[in-house]
Amino acid sequence: MANGWNPLIGLGFTALGVGYLWEAFQKSSPVTPVGRLNGAMGKTEGMRSALPYATLGQLQSDNGRPGAKRGIKTMAMHPAGSIDNRLKFIVNQIRKDSLDPQVITEARMIVSQKCQTLDGGKRWCIPVKNWKQEIAAIFNAVTNPNSPFAIRYTRDHATVDMFASSALMRRLGSEDCDGMTIRVGALLRAIGYSVRCRIVAPAGSPGAWAHIYLMVGTPPGDNKEWVSLDPTEAQYGPFWEVPDRLISSKKDYEV
Repeated sequence: MANGWNPLIGLGFTALGVGYLWEAFQKSSPVTPVGRLNGAMGKTEGMRSALPYATLGQLQSDNGRPGAKRGIKTMAMHPAGSIDNRLKFIVNQIRKDSLDPQVITEARMIVSQKCQTLDGGKRWCIPVKNWKQEIAAIFNAVTNPNSPFAIRYTRDHATVDMFASSALMRRLGSEDCDGMTIRVGALLRAIGYSVRCRIVAPAGSPGAWAHIYLMVGTPPGDNKEWVSLDPTEAQYGPFWEVPDRLISSKKDYEV
């Protein structure tokens, strides 16, 4: 283990050589209004701010809608083919989920919290047009266990890749690196950010793609800088990326 991180082991795609991949999904029932979150997100100081969620409530859709946490109902099998085919599925799922009214609602709620000021008034917890704090807020909302939007990193099936929609992730509360990439990527696109999926291969094994995470363009609409988000390595905070010394190759896919 190098600096607390085992190079790409346990983080990546499952069984790249198998002939099929499975898409895990559940057809969504009509979107219900999302209950107002209780409390404030707290101060946002710097790019690695934790944006604490200890005082936040739960979504009404999780509490009030019958069957909201039924989990996986059906699975569809697709031929896996090349790594490009797998990334095509992930890219398409990010695009589709970013147009889901629930995802759009969640993204706006995350970045639009109000904080108390010393004089008893209110201010935006994230200043308007502070792009990196918005990106960090989305990252922390998905990775912080105290957040109602959190997804726990959990390894995939032992022999096949399983990909989930954001709707299913809300019900299961866990996913591996490709699912978390879909979740965070959809939330960011829903509030105007361009994203790319980056795959990397371990040092000494070029082309043995083992991990996926996001690159995000900032400022939105201009994309002068691309920053990395790896929600499976949340302990390092937003904008951390796999060190170059631990990888042999990388490849980006536009969303």
